Amino acid sequence: MKCAICKGYRLLCGRSFCPILKRIRIIKSVFSDLKLDKVVFGSSPPSIFVGERGYPKVRVAPLVPPIEGETSSLDSPLKWEDLTLEEAIRRRAMLVMGERVCNVKTSLDFDGLVMSVKPVDAEMILSKKNQ
Repeated sequence: MKCAICKGYRLLCGRSFCPILKRIRIIKSVFSDLKLDKVVFGSSPPSIFVGERGYPKVRVAPLVPPIEGETSSLDSPLKWEDLTLEEAIRRRAMLVMGERVCNVKTSLDFDGLVMSVKPVDAEMILSKKNQ
């Protein structure tokens, strides 16, 4: 994934750094620091991703960081106004996204996670590890 203007090469877009390449480097460093296994346990911010492709069977993905405690700021851009770009990317990159296809017309298994106001302890067992 590269910038449409400069293709991540020689900073032809005029910026002092390439934000896309910086994001990729930060995400790689976060993943190497976390040493993720196929089992992820942590406190969800609480946050969940719901796709739209294939409706009514859509992709539902809980976002769980491999850390416990107060994690609500990891998925709250309104709390990031004083952060640098690098720190905002680092916070967002800590969220591990599981994936499951669910029918929206039936009840979801993630009700407790979605309806919570505070971080919720969650465990995901991943079928494979993507980076």
